[in-house]
Amino acid sequence: MLLCPMISAFSYEDEDLRKLEQRGDCSGCDFRRADLRKARLRNADLRGSDFSNANLREADLEGAYLKGAILRGADLQKTILRKAYLQGAFLYGSNLQEAVLAGADLFQAMIQGSDLRKADLQGANLEGASLMNAKLGGADLRKACLRNAELINADLSGADLSGADLNAANLLKANFEGAVLRGADFYKARFKVNYTPPPNTDNTSVFPKDWQSEDMSFFKDADLEGAIWVNGAKCGKGSIGKCIQ
Repeated sequence: MLLCPMISAFSYEDEDLRKLEQRGDCSGCDFRRADLRKARLRNADLRGSDFSNANLREADLEGAYLKGAILRGADLQKTILRKAYLQGAFLYGSNLQEAVLAGADLFQAMIQGSDLRKADLQGANLEGASLMNAKLGGADLRKACLRNAELINADLSGADLSGADLNAANLLKANFEGAVLRGADFYKARFKVNYTPPPNTDNTSVFPKDWQSEDMSFFKDADLEGAIWVNGAKCGKGSIGKCIQ
């Protein structure tokens, strides 16, 4: 395991750092503001540890156990978190640009306001996660599970959500401009406050008749072919920027 020098002697606990260096594990430890750039922590047990404002850029945390860990404001740019266990982790305002989170378990994780642009979240479990105001532009979310996720005001422009599960997700004011949504499941997804999708009675479009054109502006140029819409209908060919049955 490779650890870099620390940037602050007054934030993290020296004893916790020694434990991490010696054992490669440290649950419930204090690493606030620690400099752990390029640290090799594969499969490490770090549950409940506090990494607030820590520098973990380009670290290798593949398979790491981070349940309930606090990563508020942490720099995780290009960090490898493939198949990491992050259930209930706190990632408020963290930098996850180009991070690798493929197959990671982020069930009910708190990721509000985080930057996940161009992150690899392919097959990740984000069920019930809070991604309010998150930046997900250009992210790879193919076959990701976003059931019941909170994506209010999230930016998903240019993201690839092919085959993603957005069942019952809260998508109020989310931006899907230019996103790839082929085969994505939007069944019972919410786009309005207190909105309940009606049964499909329109043979040409699965959009509720009371929706105005401006309500769909966040789907500009998005590819919805093959997607399952809010009322269970399947979007057909030509579903660019809108869902056509």
